[in-house]
Amino acid sequence: MKLSSYQNLRVPNFSVHILRQLLEEANLDWRTALANAEIAPNALNRPGSTIPARKELTFQLQFVALTRDRVDLWVRAARAYTTSTYSVRGMALATAPTVAAWAAAASATDNAPGLLEITPLRAPEGAVAGIEFTYPDAPEELIPFSVYRDLYAATRSLAWLYGDTFPYTQVEVPLAEVSPEVSTYVSCNIDCGAPALRLRWDPAISTDELPFGNAFQHEAWVRADTQIIDTFRATGDWPHTVTKAIRAAPILTAHWQMWPRRCESPHVPCNASLNSRARTSPEYETRL
Repeated sequence: MKLSSYQNLRVPNFSVHILRQLLEEANLDWRTALANAEIAPNALNRPGSTIPARKELTFQLQFVALTRDRVDLWVRAARAYTTSTYSVRGMALATAPTVAAWAAAASATDNAPGLLEITPLRAPEGAVAGIEFTYPDAPEELIPFSVYRDLYAATRSLAWLYGDTFPYTQVEVPLAEVSPEVSTYVSCNIDCGAPALRLRWDPAISTDELPFGNAFQHEAWVRADTQIIDTFRATGDWPHTVTKAIRAAPILTAHWQMWPRRCESPHVPCNASLNSRARTSPEYETRL
């Protein structure tokens, strides 16, 4: 997600829920970390809740500050970022019919729990030959953790879709060193000291059919994901945008019916002033 989007979007509480739990299990001060990010603890325990992306970013910085010497916790956090953590976008990735479609879905939307930009790498003839993660807007201290998270999440996603060990030709990371535990799904040596996180593969495999892909479902999820961001940028109305985008996608209707409403009206932005009664309601608490 780019900084311009982070300043306005709301994201699912999955990521902060993961990081808070790890801090608690390690007996680290998660309460102060949440307070510094202005996140109410009960906002993390309600399935379907969202929080402002800027608070997500602040909490990630708190997590990194508390775990600076605990790379083992970074690895555990990276393992916890599953496809479902990425919400609608995760479903677009999970249903990709080809590696090229996976790379396109990963890079075409601006909706992820992190400050990063993703770009497909292409061979001279134009075929997809890899993917690159860069962090131009991220605070310097957040980049190492972000690399761990994205390296593990991306390589596990491709391994699952491929149905076997994914045949990387090169993996590069912008770190001086990396823990072996984060390379579980990497089939080649990892080159450290690169300017970006890059996963490369033979472009010939990019158009091969993936055993767990589904082109029809993939198109529906990609449309839903893209529509959420595009409509938000056009209107600035996040609650109404999510409502409209999900209801417009038949495949998502059942999921939408299970989600609680976040605001008293779908036409009231979640950052609008609320009266005192609304501030004490469960609906208000789920949005902090």
